[in-house]
Amino acid sequence: VGAVVDTLAEALPDTMGAVVSDTAAGEVMDSAAVAPDTATVEEKVEEEPVERVPYEIDARRFVLQGSDYFRAVGGVEVTRDSLTAVADSLEYDKSSGALFLSRNASVVTADYDLSADDIRLAIPQDEIREARAVGDAVLEGQDIQLVSPILTLFFADGLLERLVAVRDQEADSIRAEMDDAEREQ
Repeated sequence: VGAVVDTLAEALPDTMGAVVSDTAAGEVMDSAAVAPDTATVEEKVEEEPVERVPYEIDARRFVLQGSDYFRAVGGVEVTRDSLTAVADSLEYDKSSGALFLSRNASVVTADYDLSADDIRLAIPQDEIREARAVGDAVLEGQDIQLVSPILTLFFADGLLERLVAVRDQEADSIRAEMDDAEREQ
């Protein structure tokens, strides 16, 4: 085993190391990664892990179910960095990475305000990837004001990448009733 480990240590780049143990030689070889030619690979600088900023949730009542699921009801308010979300109730499922805001839901960030009857946020690894607003959805931002029965926003690296809106005659009639000054806002 010692000879196999010494050979592996010589073959691996400086950023990797071999561990000497009583493991059989075959197991050591199976666990070794094939490294590309080290003459053409730049050394990777290890990034320090980013400190996770927790969500703060205020509500009248919390119901915890295990360590991956909870519900909050009664004047729910969620804050984290520049995000504030409010609703009558909230459900969080860690295994699916989903946060459901129900009844009179809104999400306010530095870039936009989103409100609807219900909002579902897909937040794997604590970053919003998708927001789906259902029922009288309104999106307002610096350059946008959009009313739709259903809005779905897709994010990449914290920026809005794509937006899908369902058109509705009622929403069109609201827009038609606005005067020119309201439309320009």
